[in-house]
Amino acid sequence: MRGLTVVSVLSLMLTGCGLELLGTTAVRSTTEAQQLDAMQRQIHNAAGATGKVNLQRAVDTYYAEKGEYPATLEALAPGYLPTIPRRGDGLPFGYDASTGRVLDGPVAPPPTRDQDAESMAAIRQAINAYGQATGYYPPNLQALVPQYLPYLPSTASGQTFVYNAQNGYLGLPQGTAARRSTDGPLAPGLSPMGETMTGTTVHRELNRMGNSGANTAGSYARGSVNNVSNQHNDRQNQVMNDLGL
Repeated sequence: MRGLTVVSVLSLMLTGCGLELLGTTAVRSTTEAQQLDAMQRQIHNAAGATGKVNLQRAVDTYYAEKGEYPATLEALAPGYLPTIPRRGDGLPFGYDASTGRVLDGPVAPPPTRDQDAESMAAIRQAINAYGQATGYYPPNLQALVPQYLPYLPSTASGQTFVYNAQNGYLGLPQGTAARRSTDGPLAPGLSPMGETMTGTTVHRELNRMGNSGANTAGSYARGSVNNVSNQHNDRQNQVMNDLGL
């Protein structure tokens, strides 16, 4: 009986050691796997950095020989590089052909007027919805987020759209070339008179008002002269009648 107890204790001790050994082995395997992943990332990053340097050197060499930058990175192979290197994550490098710079990411597309038109259309729609729900214009464009807009768009150049809370006017910032066809419809209750006048419009309005004022003044002066002349003729006729002439 006593022998069985000793055997049982030894079995439990061995089992515990086995479990501890298994646990230690599992932790060690996980740690080694993490270390291996980290090493692989470092190797890939180093390869990507080296590839970017080699690409930039090839671009510079191309420019030195031809006097212009290559249209694409693919134009460098096989004359300047055997193959086109990629980033550490396997994706291609970006490239700006106008400056000859190799980039970590793709080149952003140039901003277009259509982007401004689409953004203004979305903002106007949100202004309309706000007005229908509350009966007045939003105090500022940020008040449209997030109920009427998920976020507030900016212009293609990253500027803030011009907004007037009193009449709901929405337009492009000063200095942005705007076309009436791309401005989109006006917000409810806003007439063209509510739009901000440009310098040319102001001068045109002043000239029109000046011409109108000059015409009015001329008409008034001519009328005054005619009245004086008529009064003089009437008085002269009256005098001649009194004299019996």
